[in-house]
Amino acid sequence: MFKKSTIIAITFMIITIIIANKFYPFATSFILIFLLLRKPSYYLKKLNLLNNKSKIDILFLAIFFIFLFVPMSYINQDEISEEENRTLAKWQPLFYQGKINYNFGKNFDEWFNDRFYLKYTFTDSYNLIKSKITKIIKTKDGIYNKQTHWMFVNDKYWYDTIYNKQTQNEIIDNLNKFNSFCKKNNIKLYMLVVPCQQEVYYEEGCPHLSNPSARMKAVDRIAANTTFKTINFYNEIKEYSKNHQTYYKTDWHWTDEGVFIGYKILMNCIKKDFNNIKILSKDDFNITYTNKVRSDWERDFHNGKTMQYYFHEQEKEAENILDLEYGYYQHKNHKKLHSEIVDIPYRKEKIYHYDLGNNLRLMQIGTSMNESLLDFTPYSFKDLKYIRLIQVKDLPKEEWFKLSKHYESKILQFKPDIIILCLTPRDLQSVVDFYKE
Repeated sequence: MFKKSTIIAITFMIITIIIANKFYPFATSFILIFLLLRKPSYYLKKLNLLNNKSKIDILFLAIFFIFLFVPMSYINQDEISEEENRTLAKWQPLFYQGKINYNFGKNFDEWFNDRFYLKYTFTDSYNLIKSKITKIIKTKDGIYNKQTHWMFVNDKYWYDTIYNKQTQNEIIDNLNKFNSFCKKNNIKLYMLVVPCQQEVYYEEGCPHLSNPSARMKAVDRIAANTTFKTINFYNEIKEYSKNHQTYYKTDWHWTDEGVFIGYKILMNCIKKDFNNIKILSKDDFNITYTNKVRSDWERDFHNGKTMQYYFHEQEKEAENILDLEYGYYQHKNHKKLHSEIVDIPYRKEKIYHYDLGNNLRLMQIGTSMNESLLDFTPYSFKDLKYIRLIQVKDLPKEEWFKLSKHYESKILQFKPDIIILCLTPRDLQSVVDFYKE
């Protein structure tokens, strides 16, 4: 038969599971209380406290359990972390709708790691100590090479589906379906696949970043099976990056220097179908230099999003870390470009008109890699509308890439001659949502 202590232990475990499932903030507390209450004299004897009455051991034991309780003394209930600019892990119960969650342990670990008390105090202290003894500082969300000052987002969970052939086939089918829509409405479709910083400068964060080789083969397979021109210029920008700074060191976006190469490759493809289109040269721009970063929708200068979100404790050393100046291109006729920004619920758009541009209407659709590209493309067309698919106000994340549902009517209303999809390999995975309701 079972011993009494074993029965008590099993009973306590069952109670704890029920409590964890219903009242998750107290689950860890109950587990530790059980450890403290079950045969306390036995543990005390093991430490030789009853016989020797060691004050040092008593003090050590007291401090040990106090530190155990500190992280769970307050659980963060926020849905989004402003410090990290991401959604925090949500509570996943052990039992849900009559089914057992077999990933409960992993889910609980992710939930607790995101929400325990004084998380940023502990992690900042840990990173500070680690930075003194290692070349690479690696956290859950970021990777920092303190010798070269390169910062990356930890991309471990970025590419969970693109390697799957079935997902690739869904992407191809949806892209070709969208091209059929474009052809039906006399629109020429192109797609520019823009690598992220960690794919071009992979060696600076190696081996802590995911190797881009297999990912680029997946992009090549997708490009080879689309019924329109899909441009994967990874090899070209990788080679160009050996002698030019094509991406920021503290941000995952491309610099104006990198954008200009992508713009030239893209426009040369378009020119094969539209002979009269003008492709800009460096002589069309004034170039100024600063060590600050300008990369996203707002077009303001900052220290880099990776530093702001994932290594914010390093900002006090920003002047040393920002050790490189980036060239920023401003068109010499920028004052003749008329622009409008629309950032309201359910609409995130930028609209341009340039009288000196080719008499064509362009629509760009995509994510943040478009922002810097918009310092170039509006000067090659008379009218341009850019639709941003992500971070749209009041639009849930799961709705962002539902292109057919939210944007086909806008395309027909604008009546573009050309559409450019500008996406990263990470964004490509979301193309499976194009025709979801």
